Amino acid sequence: MPITLNFAQRKPQALDSIEIYRKTPGNATIDVNAPGTPLATLPGDATSYEDNAVENNTTYRYWIAAVKDGERVFNTPTAQGFFLDTGPGPQKLLYGDWHAGYFGTVTPAELFTNGELNGLVVNMFSSAVGAWHKFIYKNRILFMSDNAIISASPQFIYNQGMMYGQDGNGFVPSWATARNQRRTVAKNGYEYVVRLPYLFDYKYWTSYVGSGNSELYLDGEWFNTFARLYNYSGQFPRFDDLPVGPTDSTTAPQSAFFAAMNNIYNQWYNRPPYPESPSYGRYETNAIRSIVVLELVLP
Repeated sequence: MPITLNFAQRKPQALDSIEIYRKTPGNATIDVNAPGTPLATLPGDATSYEDNAVENNTTYRYWIAAVKDGERVFNTPTAQGFFLDTGPGPQKLLYGDWHAGYFGTVTPAELFTNGELNGLVVNMFSSAVGAWHKFIYKNRILFMSDNAIISASPQFIYNQGMMYGQDGNGFVPSWATARNQRRTVAKNGYEYVVRLPYLFDYKYWTSYVGSGNSELYLDGEWFNTFARLYNYSGQFPRFDDLPVGPTDSTTAPQSAFFAAMNNIYNQWYNRPPYPESPSYGRYETNAIRSIVVLELVLP
């Protein structure tokens, strides 16, 4: 099954050729003055292209260049993904693209109720799940609870292996005991990693990220996924119009603690009503609430 690109021309332009360029990941860039060798060169009147050289669970970024008299004019790039199975729920994107996109919601019956998670993982999911929001980001299929269903201390979450969602101890806070952080749960033939959401890129799990690095938010999971659900004028176009919530508290229904430390004891978190204003603090053994992420284990 290929990825098909359609680029119908509004009016005949007598082009010499059309060139297709492709890169990974889905947010890759290209030097339009020195783009390199094209993936394909098509006749000037072509209106589509099928890319059969794709790998499963991979997002590509494509550029289409119109060539005439030795000059190239590039279109706006597009991200396209090739995923044979994205798990339960909708299979087509509602908003965004295959680099950072939103599929819609999945019911607890299709995925998990909080009671199921308590029985299959550990008893810390105190609130019912209204729905799971399904995203793709950086080739990861993510299901995020629509409210903060976790009620536990950060120490408990880490010590249960559910902070980073990676195979290793990660950065160990001063108040925790080193433990492998890849905890999974399975249902209906699918396996999921249970973890906290990421504020920064996924590589920041073996070290802390201190203050003054706000530019890193824009490359992180939170800003590109759940934060875009809120009715809020943020860094990226909105996916939905969820209310931000009136309560400024780490125990509010919309709060999220992140898989990221600010230093050896302070953890990054987000509390409503400020979805794009992360903060940090030392909560250690104090009870907090947090949205949870189920990341689909891809074959």
